[in-house]
Amino acid sequence: MTFYTLITPEESLQTIAMALIKIASDSLHPNIIHISEGTYSPSLTNERFPFNCRSYVSFIGENKETTILDLEGVSYMFLGNDYEKDFIIENLTLTNSNEEYSRQAIQIVQPRNIFLSNMKIHNYHREYNSIATPSIGTTLLDSTSLYLKNVEIIDNIGAKAAGFGVIEDCIIENLLVKNNTPNYSAEDEGGGGIAFGGHPQHPDRYNYKLINSEITENINAETGWPHASSAINISRRTNVDIINCTIGNNESEATLSAALLIGEYDVDCNIINSIFYGDIPREIFLLEAYYPNEPCTINIRNSLIQGGEAEIYDEGGNIVNWLDGNLPADANPFWDINGEYPYALTSSSPCIDTGTLELPEGIELPEYDLAGNPRIYGETIDMGAYEWQGVGADNIQSSIFNYQIIPIPSIHPQLFLSISQQRTQRTQR
Repeated sequence: MTFYTLITPEESLQTIAMALIKIASDSLHPNIIHISEGTYSPSLTNERFPFNCRSYVSFIGENKETTILDLEGVSYMFLGNDYEKDFIIENLTLTNSNEEYSRQAIQIVQPRNIFLSNMKIHNYHREYNSIATPSIGTTLLDSTSLYLKNVEIIDNIGAKAAGFGVIEDCIIENLLVKNNTPNYSAEDEGGGGIAFGGHPQHPDRYNYKLINSEITENINAETGWPHASSAINISRRTNVDIINCTIGNNESEATLSAALLIGEYDVDCNIINSIFYGDIPREIFLLEAYYPNEPCTINIRNSLIQGGEAEIYDEGGNIVNWLDGNLPADANPFWDINGEYPYALTSSSPCIDTGTLELPEGIELPEYDLAGNPRIYGETIDMGAYEWQGVGADNIQSSIFNYQIIPIPSIHPQLFLSISQQRTQRTQR
């Protein structure tokens, strides 16, 4: 895919909104709005939010840490309600909403070939999820796809960190979701991690892959329903692979709740090489199956689940497959709680070299772990989002998300083409 630049740096515009007015793109001429280092806000640069996403128009900042979009409490940041496709949002920090006017940082209805990369969303006081991909009614497009890589959703107040819905192929890699807490002053307090959802009329269509990610220290105070999730919620005919993830120290205040909540019907979830530990009140909860012939199924392999199989709570009618390689019920991951990366493994951790490289079809592990270190060190892969490097965790020198990323336009379309082909082959079999 070839991208075009609208104007030269010497002809740069003051506002992103003006660039959106001037830019024209189509499938043969996709364009990029390049955003230089600096802070863009209504008061500093006369910026006008939200930015209305358009097909074939990408927003690419200079650097995530130094290219900052400051909402100053107004509306959405990026909004796409017309089934936009084929664009990138990259190298940006989105910050500063308030509870009176806040909406999503990013809302894209049924995204098609959309890429979010090298981004930070923080200090949002919002009524809705920070990232959302809702459907409109039952209008479902074919070939919906979304890819997230190196995205941080941290220190926000309000609803869940992100809600992903009715996406046929969604790959999330190197995601950090941390310290997203409720808005205790609101009637619906909310809070918590992420949610994956499908559609009741379309079985075996929605596929999500959560890879090499950390979801920690999030709180869900929603008590309007008896069930709640603090880290991950999966519902409605959805297939989810959770691979090499660290889920820890999240808390739900609802009575029948857990870090991972699976429910409604016909959910298929694989947990491989992952750690679930320290979550309150429990790690995994399966809601009672709505229909006897459509149970939810969870397959757990080469993972540490605090309390083991006995502590997985099933309300009834679902299938729990406790497979090879799981650690004992009383195993402790021995995280490096005083280090730069509190959820990295220390040398005494039983999670070292106890993962597996036998992964579901279509799963490719990243080259680096969440701290930017080689993803495989030693005999085989470790459990969790961090790979022990053969030294004390305190001696790891790399910085989170601070490594070379291959430019998205050159690799992502091919990646999604491959995924689509694999899904077609499975259907034919």
